[in-house]
Amino acid sequence: MKIALSLLLLISLGGKVLLLKKYAFCETEKDVLQVKGVDSNESAGMLTFFWKYRNTEPCDLTLTAPEDHMIVISIEDLVLSKYCTGILQISSNSSSVYLCQSYYPRYTMESNTFLFQDPNITIKLTQSQVGATAFFNIVFTAVTNASCNSSTTYQCTNGFCINKKFSCDTHNNCFDYSDEFRNGTWCEKIQKEMGLSRDHLIIISFIVIPLFVLIVFFLASFCWKKYRRQYLM
Repeated sequence: MKIALSLLLLISLGGKVLLLKKYAFCETEKDVLQVKGVDSNESAGMLTFFWKYRNTEPCDLTLTAPEDHMIVISIEDLVLSKYCTGILQISSNSSSVYLCQSYYPRYTMESNTFLFQDPNITIKLTQSQVGATAFFNIVFTAVTNASCNSSTTYQCTNGFCINKKFSCDTHNNCFDYSDEFRNGTWCEKIQKEMGLSRDHLIIISFIVIPLFVLIVFFLASFCWKKYRRQYLM
């Protein structure tokens, strides 16, 4: 029943919900990630990290967006070692944020969100204790207030624009949470009440819909064979 309700919600959203692409932080040789403009589905993504430090060497990654864009960072999960022996630093040319306490919000609106007005930011994780464990999920979104007339964008209440595929995706992409409301109702609340999660969206997209098509095909074949036996033979 929950899957059926989830399918109805997905249809009501016009099939426009897009799952964020995930990037493994500190597990590749790349130290720069190009973030595309709001007209692209790659204007947002999620950095994931879960690793037990073997040493105290820092990990860092620079996000680079187009010149007329800013970057919204939404920290959805953050686990660091105690006593600030692990530090997450997010910085641009004009501002910096330092975090050393664990953070695990239950809902999107409780996420720790920051706006960086520069198109380039660097995320750096340092650890002074060998063998310590760190974990985080960080959503990044390129936003702009210069191109809100495109048919591919969604205008936030604060005037920023994001790609419309990220509206109502259970992530705070707009910085003011306005992309997570539909007709005055919080999207995530609707989805939780209906049992919809990101995993359900994957199931719907890759299992339920193809299965439905197969059922329709077999029913049509059965009816056609029955019709042929009755009227054409």
